[in-house]
Amino acid sequence: MKPDVSHMIGVIRTAMSLLGYRSSAIERRLGWRAGYLSRLLNGGMELRFEHVLDIAVAMELRPGELFSIAYPESDESPSPSAQRLREVTGGFRETTQARRQRRSIYSPRNRWSASWGAPCTGCFGSFWTGTERKSMMDPEAEEQARESKARRRQEIEREIDAFLAALRKYLLFLADRVGVPPGDQE
Repeated sequence: MKPDVSHMIGVIRTAMSLLGYRSSAIERRLGWRAGYLSRLLNGGMELRFEHVLDIAVAMELRPGELFSIAYPESDESPSPSAQRLREVTGGFRETTQARRQRRSIYSPRNRWSASWGAPCTGCFGSFWTGTERKSMMDPEAEEQARESKARRRQEIEREIDAFLAALRKYLLFLADRVGVPPGDQE
């Protein structure tokens, strides 16, 4: 297991302990089977980024808060790559629209439904029986959740397309500035 993964597992375990969460409570909130979180935290399964985000939300933390606990700001100067990214992007400033969306997703009203993209009704939205997921939401709320998730996916795809277009434009500008012939720019 990589050191950063071990570190994040330690941070999650410590946060759960200090905040008074048991694995079973987190699993119920996320609709996971019993023992799933234990397997993740014991190295029986690979801990993925998506798992860390879900666990943070289940502990009533914003994912950024968990990451800032795991990796607090240091007095070390940023790496050359981080400095270049900050110069090029202006420090990755969050847009007002992105900030609003993030706040609405992690608001108390929606906190347990962040993975579905819409508020859930009843318990935490779903539960597992055997190998299939059973919904506890009424069909109308379930359809709204699906539509909301599809809309959000389209918004993200548009944002990614816009970012890639801007990045390509910037790279072409840089290539032109250093004198790379047009045929070699791709």
